[in-house]
Amino acid sequence: MAKDQSVVQHLMPESMGGLTAILPLLDVGEALVLGDAVVLPTRIQFDPPQIKPDSATRQFWTEWAATEAPSAAVALGVEAMRRQSRPST
Repeated sequence: MAKDQSVVQHLMPESMGGLTAILPLLDVGEALVLGDAVVLPTRIQFDPPQIKPDSATRQFWTEWAATEAPSAAVALGVEAMRRQSRPST
């Protein structure tokens, strides 16, 4: 995402470079409109498409909550976290 913001920042005038900070705050279907035909940069919301794309954002929390993790997988995950250590400085 940082690379995407960098590309957008290079396309904008230097005086508006700070607007890239708002990009991560945009929700699905929102856009930031600016340019010669726009008096002030404007945040807009698009109507949902009538024909939904196949690449919709997944509902991870809902999907994960609906599936119970096997106890063996949880034990392996906990053990992997315990083996991690911070490098000495």
